[in-house]
Amino acid sequence: MRSVSPILIKSKKFYRTAIISNLVFADSIETIPQGTLAGCTKLTYLELPFPGAGSLSNVSNFGELFGTARVDGMRAVTQQLENGETKTYYLPAGLLKLVLSEGCEMIPYGGLYNCNMLDTLVLPTTLYMVGDKALYGCARLKDIFCKGADPAVAFDGTFEGVRVSSCKLHIPYNTTDIYKRSAGWENFYYFEEEAPIAITVEKNIENAGVVYGLDEYRPGQTAELRAVAHSGYRFEGWRENGATISTEADLAFTVTDSRSLVAWFSAVMDEGDVTVAPAGDGVSFGCTPVSGAATYTIDIYNNAEMTSLCATTTVGAGHTRAAQVQLSINGLQPETDYFYSITATSAEGSVLSQFTGSFTTTSTSGIYNAPAARPEVKARFDATGRRIEAPVRGLNILHMSDGTVRKVMVK
Repeated sequence: MRSVSPILIKSKKFYRTAIISNLVFADSIETIPQGTLAGCTKLTYLELPFPGAGSLSNVSNFGELFGTARVDGMRAVTQQLENGETKTYYLPAGLLKLVLSEGCEMIPYGGLYNCNMLDTLVLPTTLYMVGDKALYGCARLKDIFCKGADPAVAFDGTFEGVRVSSCKLHIPYNTTDIYKRSAGWENFYYFEEEAPIAITVEKNIENAGVVYGLDEYRPGQTAELRAVAHSGYRFEGWRENGATISTEADLAFTVTDSRSLVAWFSAVMDEGDVTVAPAGDGVSFGCTPVSGAATYTIDIYNNAEMTSLCATTTVGAGHTRAAQVQLSINGLQPETDYFYSITATSAEGSVLSQFTGSFTTTSTSGIYNAPAARPEVKARFDATGRRIEAPVRGLNILHMSDGTVRKVMVK
């Protein structure tokens, strides 16, 4: 069967059409008028911020969304109201799945009364009460997904008419005991715990610090994470999908789904275990080998922001002498300020450690920059090739001490 993408409704103003099958109302919608979904005969999937017309704090029963006018293709559903009255509505016969989004807090008395076309119901972590007779007569329900680790308050008549011997309750990890001890829910036979929710955290520099609080959670629990930087590093913040979500070392949030975070650290300038030996046209480095490192990369920048790269080189882990990894860069300018970053990387490409700092190349005006000695005449010949001891008139051929040959005219 070909899946159909749901239509997202962001405004309470909604133009009904009989061809819609999947429909999602955004959580931002604060009110839904009566009869909003009248005529939606093909509806099979519906996601709502609250299960009826009205608002989050004053929601009616489910049937009010569709209305009391008879419509071909709709099923007559009689619902009981809290005052004892009954009312008949016309609902889509093919509506199989109802999802109540996060933020929904309750299903009122008789809210889904006799909605026996539903086979799947999803309840959010924020739900705190399922009213008496709320699911009365929902005999077709096969699966109820309860995202909350703390069961919503239910009553003896909440699930009257639901086939509790075959309807499966999907509940959060490690909550079976508490559901079996809760009024209303204890009548179900089949409890299936969902897999725990994992909160994963990577570090942009593996050896830069440690993250505490990682665990497997149940929906609705509070995750409390803490990042602590090692010496030579500082903690910059938490990132998710490339964006910084907090710069505080402590991060707490309610768990609703799996999340992948990055704890972002940076190296403190000139605090790494690195020796630096600048020269006139280059620099040499030595650093303590990093466990697990496959390569070491040195990047040289000519600005403190380290955005203007002017030289780089990479060596393997075996490039070690006197218990230090040796790296060097040539081709730099004398008497110039430079900034460096040394990155140790694993064979899998993970950054294990990073060191940053600055140095200034030395002057080249000393002995290393002295002008070369002028070559001397080692032998002298005339134009015929005869060796002579002193200059003679005409062409003289000179063999110099640097191996060159010069021709000189003497007048």
